[in-house]
Amino acid sequence: MPLLAVLVAAALAGCTAAPSGPVAATVTVAGLNPADSTRITASGTVTGIAENDGRCIFTFWASSGAATRLSGPGKAAGDHVACGPVDEEVGFLVGGTYSVELKYQPVAGDPVTSERYPMTLPTPSDLNP
Repeated sequence: MPLLAVLVAAALAGCTAAPSGPVAATVTVAGLNPADSTRITASGTVTGIAENDGRCIFTFWASSGAATRLSGPGKAAGDHVACGPVDEEVGFLVGGTYSVELKYQPVAGDPVTSERYPMTLPTPSDLNP
């Protein structure tokens, strides 16, 4: 290999951080959209992998067991995958305590699921006194 090709390859190798460690999903934000209190939003990260087009699935669990799911594509962000933000009308979700879980389905391989992230939605009367 010519010396110039070796130098270019070495320089480019440092441009993108390589994923390391086990694949793990984490919900980083979940709750009402700060710009519009009639919508819920969630974001998360998946470490140990860096790819585009995996599937990020956020499940909002009510204490009653009811759930709603929001999903979107994962996007490579350096040495990890960024999930979200996903955003949807609050819909049937009412004021109360919820937990939010992120499941990431990679392009190839087994899915990984986060621990549940606690979230509280205010009652509608608290939003519009």
